[in-house]
This record gives sequence, structure tokens and C-alpha cells, in this order.
Amino acid sequence: MNKIEINPEPSKQGGPVYTHYFFSDSCTDDFLSAHTVDAQKPLPLSITTALGEISHTLFTFDPQDYITVPRFEFPAGYDGVGVRFCGNAFADIATGVFFENMMQIYHKIDADGKVHESSYMAPSWRYDGFGTWRPGAIPD
Repeated sequence: MNKIEINPEPSKQGGPVYTHYFFSDSCTDDFLSAHTVDAQKPLPLSITTALGEISHTLFTFDPQDYITVPRFEFPAGYDGVGVRFCGNAFADIATGVFFENMMQIYHKIDADGKVHESSYMAPSWRYDGFGTWRPGAIPD
């Protein structure tokens, strides 16, 4: 027997809100039409193409793709510590990656020294479209 079961968590306030759900071969809801995976074609060409572009942006494939990487330049006006890796194109990539990671850590620290777990401007774990819905979490 197939079933969907929702069990509330008694120790947490709020809970999931379902406006509607259904099983159907067709969907007339604009949002669900754009955000539903078709079981017959779970990875259409537009999705596989986009995933390929993302993969080639994030991961190293053929080293030929990275031989002509431009030299990383620290932003104008930046007067902090600059760590530069030298040697080849991968060293230039490492310089930029190290700098961006260092800045991510730096921006997690408030003026009073508190270190936040999330990166600067990361979505909150309250309700703004990410995470679980909690009534009254965001003041009006």
C-alpha cells in the first residue's frame, strides 16, 4: 500500500502547510507545472544542458580548459592580506578561490566579534522561501 504520512514534531512550533496536492497526468497550476519533475523525462535536455554548464563552472575537466586562466587580481582598494599561489594556471585559480573563501569567513564576523555560521546574506532558516515555515518568525 502506498501512502503519505505527516507526523507533527511536538517540540517545534509551526509545521508544514499544504495548500493542495494531487496525483494527475496533467497539471494546470503554473507554479507546479514549472517545478514538477516528469517521471517519464526526469532530465530533459534543458536541465542536462544547464547541469553541464554548472559542472564545467565548478569542476575541473580537461586541463586545456584552464591553461589560459587570467591572473587573479585583488580588488581595487583592498588593503588586507593577499596570499598568492604561483606556478601554473591552477595556482592562479587557487589564489582566487583562497581569497574568496577568506572573504566569506571575514564577512561572517560581526563588529563585536560574533562569528555567524551562515555566510553573509545567506537565506535565513526562518521563512523567506527556504527552510520550514514558522508562524510569526519574520516581523511585519
